[in-house]
Amino acid sequence: MGERVKEGQILAFLDDEYARISYQAALAGVMQAEASLEQARVIAENAKENYHRIKELYEKKVVSKQAFDNTKAQYEQAMAGLKLAEEKLKSAKVSLSEAELLLSYHKISSPINGVVVRKFVDEGTMLLGGSPILRLMQDNPIKIQGALPQEALAYIRIGDEIEAYSDVYPDKVFKGRIKIISPIIDPSTRTFSIEAWIDNPENILKVGMFLRVKLSAGSRRALAIPLECVTSLNQVFVYSDGVVFEKKLTLGESQDNYVEVLSGLKEGDKVVLQPTTWLKNGMKVRVVE
Repeated sequence: MGERVKEGQILAFLDDEYARISYQAALAGVMQAEASLEQARVIAENAKENYHRIKELYEKKVVSKQAFDNTKAQYEQAMAGLKLAEEKLKSAKVSLSEAELLLSYHKISSPINGVVVRKFVDEGTMLLGGSPILRLMQDNPIKIQGALPQEALAYIRIGDEIEAYSDVYPDKVFKGRIKIISPIIDPSTRTFSIEAWIDNPENILKVGMFLRVKLSAGSRRALAIPLECVTSLNQVFVYSDGVVFEKKLTLGESQDNYVEVLSGLKEGDKVVLQPTTWLKNGMKVRVVE
């Protein structure tokens, strides 16, 4: 395990004794059919020349009609034999192609550039059809998957560039592009999934790693407040004329300790930072400068 392989590299051989015998027989069949075709061509050419010679003599009334008819029949028979030999060669070549294909099935090659991560069998093991032999993993580029809120759907496109970061390699940035955007929104989370391929030239990222991803989805104006203003019930306390009022919010995306307010507040509202449990709706308060 851990061995790196290239696309097309032979990974294993299956017992091909029967397939090789079939291939040798098919090859011999082609060679025999080619020899038979060559012989049929010589016979047909001779029969053709003889037919035209006898035909000319018959037209000059030098030979009998029976001699001409016999020569014509021999010519037609030779041409039929040539056609049959050509068909037999075609059939023999088809059989050879099938034998070659069968023989190729006894070589297991890698479909990707990657690394061997698991070995299921040892040399000499008897296998059933469909049994796994090796497990391969492609790790450059490497596929990452994640989910985004449905609001981001209008701002990202296939081919958009992303940057990925790993806590294991804090000084490295891994770049890639979005390849797949799911057309389905998860009704329970209101998110959709994306897949991206990122470059991993040093093969240091491993399957199963957690990555933080940054992508550009355009910009827009939004009303946002510090997360510390919001209670566990998605409520805030708004200050106005010496009194605080409790307001229920509808929240959107969060970033850098700020959360987007979709409804419940308007620009210019004054909210209480870090509201305590003793604050009540309608309570009078004094602002300390």
